[in-house]
Amino acid sequence: MTEHIDPATFLERFDPHGRSIIGLTETEGVYRLSLDLFHCDDPARADETLTYPVDLFLRTHEVRFAEGLDIALGGAFSGDVIAAGASNAGLRLVASCTRADPRRDFVLDLTVDAPAIDVAGHDPQPVSPAGTGSAH
Repeated sequence: MTEHIDPATFLERFDPHGRSIIGLTETEGVYRLSLDLFHCDDPARADETLTYPVDLFLRTHEVRFAEGLDIALGGAFSGDVIAAGASNAGLRLVASCTRADPRRDFVLDLTVDAPAIDVAGHDPQPVSPAGTGSAH
């Protein structure tokens, strides 16, 4: 189920700092930013056999990328959110990322200029075997 929530509520409910970004795609004017909310220090999301997926759906005209967009859209990558903040104007996320092929380290820095964002939480999923998808 997709919810339309303000950035402060998103940060409070999903606490993305220290979580993993597992994908970024763009289709028909909407970015889909996928996160895995697993964290060993989060009692509600610490089962190492599960992923805790959540997707943010961001209209492209409301998102500014300071860096990393071309690399992130160019192939499979993963990253760790190293900074997250909210203001009346929107949401900012910064992640330290690695692209798989060709291997390249980069920073993904985005700001959403919108008073609310669309967020879809999903049921926990089993961790994929090595090389086939999301894993911690």
